[in-house]
This record gives sequence, structure tokens and C-alpha cells, in this order.
Amino acid sequence: MMRLNASASEIMQKHNVHACTDITGFGLLGHGLEMAQGNTVRIEIFSTNVPCFEHVLNLVRKKTYTRAYLANTKFLEGSVTFGTAVPEELRHVLMEAETSGGLLFAVPESEAEGALAELHAGDCPEAAVVGQVSASSKAEIHVR
Repeated sequence: MMRLNASASEIMQKHNVHACTDITGFGLLGHGLEMAQGNTVRIEIFSTNVPCFEHVLNLVRKKTYTRAYLANTKFLEGSVTFGTAVPEELRHVLMEAETSGGLLFAVPESEAEGALAELHAGDCPEAAVVGQVSASSKAEIHVR
């Protein structure tokens, strides 16, 4: 809720966006799964690239979380896998509900760096490439 998504949306309309969602109640992984289900693809999330507020992992360690996190965990069961190097606190953050957590765009790999540069030059300094999409026989997410 630090800024509106209008600037990012305007910038990304210049690119060949295949899908977009705002990250709200289902968290990053829940909304990512919805995108995957709409296209029957595998999304690989690069957990260390996902921007987080400075103290969010400390809050999770103190068991500060929403009831929506518990519902999201059940919703994602069987569709999301985690690499062994992904810490439990970060797994939690990726499934936590957001009030206004930004936008997740799917763009061709060839456009990602240009789009990212434009977002950084705009008012989206935390914008990042947080994953990649590949063909799959079922909708799934893997977090590494």
C-alpha cells in the first residue's frame, strides 16, 4: 500500500503482457497458481528475487500472520512445491495474504529486461523478475 499500481500498469501496457494479476488475498503463490491454471503451465519462482519489506521475516518468526495464510496453505496444497533451500519463513511470506501487494506480470523473456528497466526508471524501484514460465501438463508452481 506504499504506492498505487497505476504507474506499473501504464508502463507494462507498452509490453507484450500475456497475463497479469494483483497480489492480494491469495498471496503471490495463490495468484500465481491462478495464472498457471488459466494457461496450464509451470511457474518457477525465484524466492530470493521476491521483494519483501525489511522486517517481514522477523514478523513471521514471531508467528504474526493472517488467518488467510492458513486458508492459502490449504488452497495451494498439491500444486506448489518448494526447494529444500527455501526457508520456512519465506515459504510463509509467499503464501501470505496482501492488502495491496503489487502486480505480477507474465511477459516474454525477451522483453523482461527492458520492462524491468522501465519500471525501475518509473516509480517501481523494487520491481524484479521473480520467476519463469514453462510448458507443463498441469498447472503447478515450484519455488526455489
